[in-house]
Amino acid sequence: MDIPAHHEPSPGKPLPAPSPVPEPGRPNPPRPLPAATAPNDSIVGFLLLGLFLSLPGVLIAWITGHDGHGWEHGGRVAAWIGALLSPFVWLAIIIVFTVLFTGSVTMLGCLMPGADCLAQ
Repeated sequence: MDIPAHHEPSPGKPLPAPSPVPEPGRPNPPRPLPAATAPNDSIVGFLLLGLFLSLPGVLIAWITGHDGHGWEHGGRVAAWIGALLSPFVWLAIIIVFTVLFTGSVTMLGCLMPGADCLAQ
């Protein structure tokens, strides 16, 4: 049996994959999950590099992301935003740890013999 000419695929275009046929008694076959897009994942990494390492983090982000792993897809902006927010983050970290250290030293002072912390 010959296939008519109008049913032959055109050269250069692959045939579309046939849709899977469900087996009797089973629901439709599961579809593969879409892969996570690299630019969105790498933008978070570039933001964190800029946030915690500031300008050296931007340099590291440029070196590691320059080969197409997201630097062109917003990674540059994310690294610079992280670098601009970096002083505020480090200031907050220093304040929190200073308060925690001061509070713990004060509480340890109350445990010393002869200390009368409850009299105040």
